[in-house]
Amino acid sequence: MATGGIAAFASRRCGRFRERFLPPRDFDARFRLGWDERGLLVLLERRDDVASENDNVELLWQSDGFELFMVPSRESPDAVQCGIAPGMAANQPAVRYRAHDHRKSPALKAAPVEFEVARTRTGPDRCKIEVRMPWSNLAIVPQPGSELAFQVYANDTDGGPGRNQLVWFPRLGAHLDHSAMHPLRLAEQAGPGDRVAAVGEYEFGKRVRVDLLAGAADRGQMVELRKGEVLLAETVLRDRDDRPSATLRAPMPARGEPSGDLVIAIGGRPVAVVDLPDAERFRARLMMEQSPSFDSCVFAGESFPPIRFTQGALVDNLIGPHTLEPTFYDADGREVMVADKPGRYGAVVRIRTEDGRLYTRFRTLYRTPGDFAWWNLAFPPPTALPPEWGIPAGSIRANPDAAGSALGVTLRAGVRESDDHAVWLAGMAGAEGSARAAGPSVPPEALDRQWWVALKRRLNGNEARFPGRVRESGVTEADGKASLQPGSAVGAGMTAEGVRRIGAVLKSWAAGTDEGFEVVVARHGVIVLHRAFGERDGKPMDLRSPSGVASITKLFHGTAVMVLVDRGLVDLDLPIERHLPEFAGVPTERPVTLRELLNHTAGLWGHWGDELDDFEHRVAEYAPSLEVEQRYEYNGADLALAGKVIEQVSGLALPEFYRRHLLKPLGCADTQITNSSYDARTTALDMARLGQMLLDRGRVGRAVFLRPETVAAMLPRPLGAHLDRAGVESWGVGTQAYRSGPLSDQTFGHGSGSMSTLLIDPVNGLVVAMARNAPGANFAKYHPQFLQAVAEAVAP
Repeated sequence: MATGGIAAFASRRCGRFRERFLPPRDFDARFRLGWDERGLLVLLERRDDVASENDNVELLWQSDGFELFMVPSRESPDAVQCGIAPGMAANQPAVRYRAHDHRKSPALKAAPVEFEVARTRTGPDRCKIEVRMPWSNLAIVPQPGSELAFQVYANDTDGGPGRNQLVWFPRLGAHLDHSAMHPLRLAEQAGPGDRVAAVGEYEFGKRVRVDLLAGAADRGQMVELRKGEVLLAETVLRDRDDRPSATLRAPMPARGEPSGDLVIAIGGRPVAVVDLPDAERFRARLMMEQSPSFDSCVFAGESFPPIRFTQGALVDNLIGPHTLEPTFYDADGREVMVADKPGRYGAVVRIRTEDGRLYTRFRTLYRTPGDFAWWNLAFPPPTALPPEWGIPAGSIRANPDAAGSALGVTLRAGVRESDDHAVWLAGMAGAEGSARAAGPSVPPEALDRQWWVALKRRLNGNEARFPGRVRESGVTEADGKASLQPGSAVGAGMTAEGVRRIGAVLKSWAAGTDEGFEVVVARHGVIVLHRAFGERDGKPMDLRSPSGVASITKLFHGTAVMVLVDRGLVDLDLPIERHLPEFAGVPTERPVTLRELLNHTAGLWGHWGDELDDFEHRVAEYAPSLEVEQRYEYNGADLALAGKVIEQVSGLALPEFYRRHLLKPLGCADTQITNSSYDARTTALDMARLGQMLLDRGRVGRAVFLRPETVAAMLPRPLGAHLDRAGVESWGVGTQAYRSGPLSDQTFGHGSGSMSTLLIDPVNGLVVAMARNAPGANFAKYHPQFLQAVAEAVAP
């Protein structure tokens, strides 16, 4: 057995759940592991008072169920995943599972991933699930002493948004980061199992908090929290929700003090180690999220409103005593002491600590032409509210004044809590009129971003360092639209029967899914198929309806960066401080380069940053804690910082740079993008135009958009062998390799959370694009059939 006792989960809070461990009557899960000559054996036990399971088998992981992950080793690129819905919901009475293939090895991928899953109900709200994860999926040869890695999540939603996740190894992200799995060693005798489940955190940036659950045998025992030989806290395990539980608190390590391992002991014997991040890195990371607020960013009169941190005690814990020093600028970028006229203003707020550290934050303000009482603000009653709110239209008609008043309350609260309304008012008032050259559809947020770009360049000296406009490629919108033309299958070097087969697969797909989509298949610049399938919002899909293509945004963004590389304005392998002076002089173990930002090895996390005009300041403040080139971590924040480089060098806010230097010359008239990693709304045809330019090594018809060597520099290249690569072997500038599947092993493109597709196959001269808002039912069944049909349609 790999382990004989019941293995414990650690709690991970997500969405709306706030409890450290939910009461067992609400949600409880546990598991056992074993093995035989055929596979790893997993026995899952579940208790859940409210069952809610996704109807779409592709999305089982989003609702109640389990996720199992297995790899040959934590260093291996090959992984398999099993998502399981237990079949406890009234609408889904049978157990269902979905196999996810994360294997990179072509030899392994030649055979499908298989699992064996069975379920037994043990009560109205309880069940047991048995799973065999065959060794053959990963070519593991089982024998005593063999090692592998495993992770399990237990998910619970109670039918609402967000998930409570219980995890075994106390870190999420196993599908991308194989070091987030638990090492296993196969043995002939059962292990003792886990005695406690524990999870720790730094509470309020001030102290350590550890919550734990124990077995019945330890009820009444003394539990201790130790750091080396030092006793930090102790208490007695007492029943909480019918389970022996305890909460231990201890002082957080002081600034500069090593964190060290924290050990839980029961009866004087160590039983668990608490997984906590480095305290200094935690403080720096949490401080990145802090920003002071004005009492109201929309105000009247000449005096600027007071400013403070709404969580002042937390900030004191993070950085110590400090002062706030705001400097104000008017709409023309002039430093001012008073708001002498209505309109937009910006505040550069410097946060100075007693020990001399400096933090910088930006806020937008708006002075109204006249004074008025926010509390008397009234709005016309709306005719309807968002259906997600659950308010019947009849209720609005019956009480229209209350509906209008509710909107007023929301606006009043928002004005005090953020600068969003100031941004909106400044944009709507036309304070940045010169930026309106981009057209009337430019959102106020983009206009505000352009104003900040200009001010930042003036303050940090980049206006003088990069004074000229970025040279345009000379490619016209007409060139871009002409780069792909419809034609016959024979003219494209494909068989007519093969193209008909592609259409037949897509037609069957549309009949078997609940998600509409648009598809372009082109070879050698000839479109052989361009059609919309299915419905969206109750109407047939059409060819001009943009879809949210999620992370394919990263490929558009990577191409935008390469425009600057092509013009000789930036270098992928030089430190970004050449373009972002905020990083100059910051002590780091290794300076950050654009390439590291673009291949997700710069040490950032999450999909955020584009919306913050001061993001380069926040990252520079955190930079001494950055673990550059230590691991691959897929994220959008790296790209957001690269977006700040684009802005600082070009003088254009990112949405306007996209429009002027990427979308318009490529003829992508139906594409809108405002950030660097996830918000593109586009069509399959516009994606195909981008793909065709890359396939043609930078040419758009007879014109040159990028030089061939620039396009070559975008392509995936191996990541450093020293990296914790999370199973990812290579990455490019907005591109990733697709070496498995029916297309050639030179195929590249980018993935998408909506399961939109953009694949470029230089060997076969193919561009394949599919735009959709979500995977929809049966995606895993039909997408491989679609790509197989495309490959088979290529004429021999």
